Amino acid sequence: MLHPGLVVDGGHNPAAIRELKETIQRLFPEKEITVLTAVMADKDVKKIADGIKEFASRVVCTCVDRERGLPAFDYSKYFCGAEYCSDPGSALKYAESGRPGVLVVCGSFYLAGFVLKIKE
Repeated sequence: MLHPGLVVDGGHNPAAIRELKETIQRLFPEKEITVLTAVMADKDVKKIADGIKEFASRVVCTCVDRERGLPAFDYSKYFCGAEYCSDPGSALKYAESGRPGVLVVCGSFYLAGFVLKIKE
C-alpha cells in the first residue's frame, strides 16, 4: 500500500476481481469502499462490473486508453449510480474527495500504472 487508504490492483478480469473482493472484504470489513475503475472494451465488462458491485460502496469510472478502453460514460452504465470522468487524473481527484474509507483502483493495468506514477 503506497498510501493509507489506497489500494492499487491490476486485476482486469472476472477471476482477479473476485480475488480482489475477497482481499478487500478481509482487510477492510467495516470500511466504505470507493472504486476507481477503467476497462478495455474487449474484456468481459459485465462480469468485471458485477464483481466490483459486490464490494464497492461507490464507483467512479474512467478511461485510460482511448483506442482500446471502454469510454467512462459507457462503462458507468454497468453500475447503478456510478459516477464517471473521462480524464483519469480528474477521476482520481474526484474519487479521493469527499468520502472517508478506502479507495480501490482496479480494472486495468493502464489505470494501475497511471495511479502509481502519480502517487510516487
